[in-house]
Amino acid sequence: MQARAVTTIGVRFAGLLMAAAAVVPAVSLVHDLVQSFCMGYGISKLSLFVESDSQQELLAQGGWLVLLAAGTYLLLDGRWVIGRIMRGLDGTCAHCGYDLRGVNGACPECGKTGSA
Repeated sequence: MQARAVTTIGVRFAGLLMAAAAVVPAVSLVHDLVQSFCMGYGISKLSLFVESDSQQELLAQGGWLVLLAAGTYLLLDGRWVIGRIMRGLDGTCAHCGYDLRGVNGACPECGKTGSA
């Protein structure tokens, strides 16, 4: 399997994990909204079915939205991240991205040597 394919699968999997981690706080927010609606409009019988412990989590304060957006980007696209990871692995300079195929020694564009 080629390095780009492995990198793409890894980035997509990381995006899936990030998006999945953001689902729990999002569901908690929807739960709280439904419970507030039920209590606010006097539908107290329905609110018995949606009660739960209210825990203050870091992700529940809005960070889950950033996590969901980043995870969705990585899962569906992620080209920029994949390109940054692939630098140096696909025959380009790890520092500037210059194509080094056929070049011996230092990069003619930035003068750096080595892969990192």
